[in-house]
Amino acid sequence: MLILCLHCCCCSLYDQVFKPSKLPGNADFHMFKAGIEPKWEDPECANGGKWTVTSSRKAGLETMWSETLMALIGEQFDDADEICGVVASVRQRQDKLSLWTKNAANEAAQMSIGRKWKEILDVTDKITYNFHVSVITVWPFLFISHLICVIICF
Repeated sequence: MLILCLHCCCCSLYDQVFKPSKLPGNADFHMFKAGIEPKWEDPECANGGKWTVTSSRKAGLETMWSETLMALIGEQFDDADEICGVVASVRQRQDKLSLWTKNAANEAAQMSIGRKWKEILDVTDKITYNFHVSVITVWPFLFISHLICVIICF
């Protein structure tokens, strides 16, 4: 009986998650940790970057959005403290989902997050990591090392 109740509760929660396809074109939808603003200038995000995956199908974005939210809520990431939030970007040709992180210099955490997110999303395409502008100006050498690592590892 308890299993049935938990199952119904989870399904109900899953059904209530906002669907990015309901957004108008060229819109972004953010879910960030309390106290963090969805902009790279926020002190929590300024030294970080973002993992990004694209989808040419609206249904793909819906699934990736829901799976990402459930993984964040369910604490599926070993380095969850490094994650700031997630952004769904609805565009006419290709939608994007980005997982924002705090510290781009923490390569081990970034790679762990990227690998886990790719596993959660169950995508075969490459996912990419991009630095926020402030990081590239302060640590330009990191950009090349991460770019090479992303291409090799993913």
